[in-house]
Amino acid sequence: IQPIRDQFGRIKITSGLRDETIYQALRKKGYPASPRSDHFAWCHLNPIGSGAADFVPLDSDLFEVYRFIYQKVIEGKWKVNQLILYPHIGFIHISNPRSVIFRYAIDSRRRFLIYEKGSYRAFEPSVPRP
Repeated sequence: IQPIRDQFGRIKITSGLRDETIYQALRKKGYPASPRSDHFAWCHLNPIGSGAADFVPLDSDLFEVYRFIYQKVIEGKWKVNQLILYPHIGFIHISNPRSVIFRYAIDSRRRFLIYEKGSYRAFEPSVPRP
């Protein structure tokens, strides 16, 4: 998170590691919290989670920050398990590669996503938004 802050200024972390109580509260409020989320590192809900953070850039455009992280990953400078943009809710989800915690690399097959209209789809920011 710090390199993102260095590049774009202030950010607000809205979620980090979760337990089942937080997960249930998020679901009750209508957030798309998944029981397989990387937020649950070493949790019985998802024992192979790798740790994740959701954050809001306070001084920069959400899409600009997403594109920056995406480019770093594509260039091989950063590694992530997932990078998910939630434009209508206004935050970005980023998770560590699972190899940070585990000796094996079982990372997501769906690395770059956007959540819109109640569903996830692949999202590469070089493609114009619909």
